Amino acid sequence: FSAGSWGNGVTRVRNWTKHMFQSGQRWKPLLYIWGSVLGIYLIWMYFAVATQLPVITNDTLQNGNFSQTSTVSDRNGEVLYRFYEENREFVDFENIAPQAINAFVAMEDQSFWENGGVDLKWLLRNVYGTIQRTLWMNARIGGASTITQQLLKNILALDKNESGMYDTIVRKHKEWLLVGKLADVIKSDVRKENPGISSSELARKQKERVVELYINFIYLGNQTHGIQAASQSYFAKSAKDLNIVESAILASMPQSPSYYDLYKNPTRVLWDFSITATDGSKIVSWDVYNTIVNSIGNLVFDSKNTISKSNNSFQNFT
Repeated sequence: FSAGSWGNGVTRVRNWTKHMFQSGQRWKPLLYIWGSVLGIYLIWMYFAVATQLPVITNDTLQNGNFSQTSTVSDRNGEVLYRFYEENREFVDFENIAPQAINAFVAMEDQSFWENGGVDLKWLLRNVYGTIQRTLWMNARIGGASTITQQLLKNILALDKNESGMYDTIVRKHKEWLLVGKLADVIKSDVRKENPGISSSELARKQKERVVELYINFIYLGNQTHGIQAASQSYFAKSAKDLNIVESAILASMPQSPSYYDLYKNPTRVLWDFSITATDGSKIVSWDVYNTIVNSIGNLVFDSKNTISKSNNSFQNFT
């Protein structure tokens, strides 16, 4: 192997590279690669995801995995016993305090009222997390689900038997495809209830229905499912009567019901509470801060007393 042959080889490579750039051929290999990847992805999407989607109907949304509490009352209307598989009492959107709606949206999906069921920014963050997990095997996939996606996952039990990263990826793709189907079902139902409804009003009611279903389904700790059961268990009041602080406490629970357990770990609710002004700046006045924290502390103490009285509940009645 001579220096001359090495030099000739380098020259040939240089000339080939120059030709590729001059003739526009440099893009063909990349197009072939990306075209192949896209084709494989679409084939996988069809067979592994699209053909395995569950059916969504209005009956699915009305019943689905929703089980509600049955109660036995005395002649004065006082509840004596509660029988339930899941302690839940469904309430309409109009019977949920506006501040509670705002608190859950702020905590779980800040672009809820604007996005179409999938948040692109969160989606890209989730893709990045997936790449991290693939490369370093220590990144958690998740945190990129909108309220609509969480509702689909829960009501259709999409994460049932989920055991690894691949199952999570498949489930995420199912959620993305099902968002449109869910919207169609809800729109059809809203139109039946409100003939002649305008498009803007239809869009608003569609969003209200999604958040109504979500807030009624989620688990909020201590055998309470949905905002009404949680409001009664923790604060001895209806969901429509929740104040801002109570709403914020409940909205913090879906992410980790056991960590923010009001009965077992009340101090975590106090110390992890974020208090900001309406413009997003931190509250710096100690008088304001202490007033709010004391209010939270009183709520936590009262809620512990509420549970200690017992509600005469029997789980798994069936």
